[in-house]
Amino acid sequence: AEFVMECGDDNKCFSNLQFTAELKDLKKNASGVYEMSISQQNHLHIVMRVHNEGEPAYLTRIYINKPQVFTYLGTEPQDSVACQWLKEDPTLIVCDHIGNPLRSGKAVDFTLKLNVPHSMVEANDIYNITAWVNTSSTEETPLNDYHTLLLHFINRAEISLSTTVVPDSTILCKGEPRDVSSILNEVDIGASVKHNFTVRNAGPGVVSESYINISWPYEVGGDTGTGKYLLYLMRQPKTVGPVIRCNDDEIEKYINPHSIKEVTEDRLAAEALRDAESASSTSTADVSSSRRKREVDPKTKRATTTLSCHDGSAKCFEYRCKIGKLEPGLDFVTITMEARLWESTLLSDYRKMPEVQIQSWGEITVPSKLMITQDKSDDKKRGITRAVPDFKETAGQVVQWWIILVAVLVGLVVLLVVIFVLYKLGFFRRKRMEDMQMYKAEKKQQPMLQDEYEDDSYLQ
Repeated sequence: AEFVMECGDDNKCFSNLQFTAELKDLKKNASGVYEMSISQQNHLHIVMRVHNEGEPAYLTRIYINKPQVFTYLGTEPQDSVACQWLKEDPTLIVCDHIGNPLRSGKAVDFTLKLNVPHSMVEANDIYNITAWVNTSSTEETPLNDYHTLLLHFINRAEISLSTTVVPDSTILCKGEPRDVSSILNEVDIGASVKHNFTVRNAGPGVVSESYINISWPYEVGGDTGTGKYLLYLMRQPKTVGPVIRCNDDEIEKYINPHSIKEVTEDRLAAEALRDAESASSTSTADVSSSRRKREVDPKTKRATTTLSCHDGSAKCFEYRCKIGKLEPGLDFVTITMEARLWESTLLSDYRKMPEVQIQSWGEITVPSKLMITQDKSDDKKRGITRAVPDFKETAGQVVQWWIILVAVLVGLVVLLVVIFVLYKLGFFRRKRMEDMQMYKAEKKQQPMLQDEYEDDSYLQ
């Protein structure tokens, strides 16, 4: 028996299917290729629509051919169509129950979801996803029924470097230069200095491998700078986070080369507290204010001396580390360089300078094989230790003893003068009982004398 279809007397249906397929929320580049940024969860959404402008379309099916590593997750809405991938061909997904039949003027819309593994970004390839519609009816517009979607994956990640310096305020150097032989422990070298270099990944992609290079200024540059230390590294750099390896063996010779005695953690904590109290009690505002005025004064030359690795004014060694996987917003790496400011160098060579800035530099790089797209403007940062050589306290900062003595003497003289004036005015005279009685008697006699005077006047 022949199946009766709603297609006229000849029982032949001439459908006119209009089929569209596109990737949701993705943009095309100039070559017409969709670009997708890889993140931790990568879901690909294929939005499809089939609309029949002809006679009913029977046994309508949509086929999707995908890369084998893409896994099928389902459709939205779930009851619109029935899709499944074929076991004999894992690259093919078949969707049916589309209208059954899809009558004239009717349309079916649905979204097919695929999961994309993160490993896809490691190959700089363009992938094809093809989708087409088929029906048992005679299709009048077959050219509209086939679409090829080109897809390219981009690992877009924002890896950045930031620096912090402890202390972040200006270090005040005082006293006279000292030989290495006269230094008993690390406290005698100068102030404790820490430069922290932190690497973060803001995403959305994962950075599986990166590198950081730290340029550390350990001596004054030039042929005469040997032995004139700047930031004297006391300990092995400390690392926090997924650091795979560093060139610790290469920098061993720069770590406390004179074997100066280290102090305990308790001593370091006490020193930090003492430095903080000293900084708060010393009016550094005047120093900073005068320093800023000198910097902006065009007539003043070299108001600030900079010792940096970039211009050769400082000798630097390189500390390099390989960083492991950095998940976006979760993982981070911090490298801390602990040193002492060699104040004797500043007191001997830069005593007349109002301020000296010693700069360390850090830079992060990402291997090109990872195909990561990112903003490189924040991949290089510097840490600055500021110091004032031969700092002298002003009279406004320390009150001399003779000023206090003069102030006390002046206060005593003023007190004696006040007492003398009050004495002359009778302030200290006490009223005796006899005086009080005489005073009362005089007060009583005054009205009586007044009456007698009036009587005498009347008689006259």
